[in-house]
Amino acid sequence: MNLGHLKVTAEIGEGTIAIRHDYQRPLKQVSTLLLSSSPEKACDLLPVLFSVCGNSHKVAGLLANDIMKEQDTDFYSQKVMLENLRESVFRLLNVWSYPAEPKNSVLITKLLGDCLSLPFEQSNQKIAAELNSAWQGFIGSDDHFSLWLNQLHNTLKNDCCFIDESNCINESNCINDSNRNSESLIEQYSLNDCKQGLDYLNSTLPVKVNVDSGVGISIFFDHSVSLLEKFLLAAVAAFCQTMNCVASLLSLCGCANTYSLGGTYSLGSTLKTDALFFQKRVSPGIQEGHVLTSRGWLQHTVSQKLGNESLTDKIAVQWDINAPTDVNFASQHRSVFKPLEDVFLKNNHSNKWVGNLLTKENKGILQTVEKLVSWYIKAIDPCLAYSVEARYA
Repeated sequence: MNLGHLKVTAEIGEGTIAIRHDYQRPLKQVSTLLLSSSPEKACDLLPVLFSVCGNSHKVAGLLANDIMKEQDTDFYSQKVMLENLRESVFRLLNVWSYPAEPKNSVLITKLLGDCLSLPFEQSNQKIAAELNSAWQGFIGSDDHFSLWLNQLHNTLKNDCCFIDESNCINESNCINDSNRNSESLIEQYSLNDCKQGLDYLNSTLPVKVNVDSGVGISIFFDHSVSLLEKFLLAAVAAFCQTMNCVASLLSLCGCANTYSLGGTYSLGSTLKTDALFFQKRVSPGIQEGHVLTSRGWLQHTVSQKLGNESLTDKIAVQWDINAPTDVNFASQHRSVFKPLEDVFLKNNHSNKWVGNLLTKENKGILQTVEKLVSWYIKAIDPCLAYSVEARYA
């Protein structure tokens, strides 16, 4: 099933930019399909419908239908963690261009795929035996980590020059304080620091990283740092989250590891499943299932009534799904792009260079705006395809 598309349009007016989005997700059709089956069969169907986070959706469905078995808790904890780590690794590679050696990227993605398909005990043994080594190979040395941040910084500096909080000398030369600030920013991060997890990151950020509706999305709503710095901080947040996914899996297997369990996976010395998923009873016959995915909290809400066969037989009559991508992009009244619009507007009023460019019909500017909007979308990481178009109003 096609699970939707996000179309983003940036319209350039007289020195202004308005970013609008059209968001389509066939969740009503999915709900109708789920309600046509028994709760058990519907939950088995969820990983087929939602292939990106299928295990997370199944757990949320089981909890919302009140059919999660206690003996299956460790099994589903492991599968959700593996799924989260897989998505987090993909994000580092595909969004933030982490320069892992190709053979090491293949090794860790294959390991995670194999573990997802294995029974619990076999998967546990494989995680305990191979994950730490595969992860160390993937991230490389301190120099490797520093190289990544510097390469990413240079790429972002190039792409963000157009709207950075700056005084630009001319169209081809943009030297500003925020570039120097971002250079000092990356100097404070090291691989060893990131091993302390999101707790370290939160102690150094102007705002606390919010994982409720996207990886590091709160960073973009903070106005005390430049857009370039926000992108860099979002990348470091993604790295820390991946690190904590590894720590959580090793902890579940009972392995000693050198990674802190802070931030997103605040599990302490003993695994607490309710940090990963939990059930909430809203009222008699209505339950919610909440699961922490790699993109934020996923929620399924199911309303039930008693069936005809027995007094304990329950039938789902309404099934609502609310994923992090839906939280961020479904509402047309609360634009997730407002922080990016604010940056454009701020610079338009304070920077004649930017204001002049916005009033010219310049294909190069359209391409630059499209590139920046794409960076912004990738940083939030929706779980569906998207397209971006910049045009003059």
